[in-house]
Amino acid sequence: MTLTTPTTAGTTTTPATTRPMPSRPAVLLPVTAAWAALAGLLFAGTGRFSLAAVEAACAGPAPDVRFAPAPVAVREFARTCGAQGLAAYRDLQVVDLLYPAVTALLLTGLALLLGRRTTVRPALLALAPVLAAVGDYTENVAAWAVVRAGAAAPDWVGPVFRAGSLVKSVASWAAWTSVLALAAWAFARWALRRR
Repeated sequence: MTLTTPTTAGTTTTPATTRPMPSRPAVLLPVTAAWAALAGLLFAGTGRFSLAAVEAACAGPAPDVRFAPAPVAVREFARTCGAQGLAAYRDLQVVDLLYPAVTALLLTGLALLLGRRTTVRPALLALAPVLAAVGDYTENVAAWAVVRAGAAAPDWVGPVFRAGSLVKSVASWAAWTSVLALAAWAFARWALRRR
């Protein structure tokens, strides 16, 4: 490939310097590894930083895993946790500082990779994962208020938790469903080409 560069003496041709760009699947590998590690720590583990540790210490699941928890349920969770439970909840929230962003990167990357042959705009493919992360981080603001104040958390905590959970849950469902639908579509195209 050559680029034409105009000069006062005429036109000269210089070779274009191109660097090979890493393939999108290769870029997604470290994101996938980070997501798997964080998801394993949160959901599959039973030790520190896990949802299971919070559930054991607080005699019930964290509001983060409930669908749009009622404000009274958030306050009851904070009341039953006690100091040890709130410490476990704090540990969970430390990991949850990274998890929403990494999940959004993974889902956006997968959607863009699988949807590159579609006519869907890339911004639309990224919308649901980004909204899910925004909802999750909204929940986190309320969760840190619970960690800090326990049952004495301000009145805004419950409604903010509920709103964040609602956005996170609906957008996450849409994001994962979109990725699965795009994967099925890509597989069908591949299978038809092989025939």
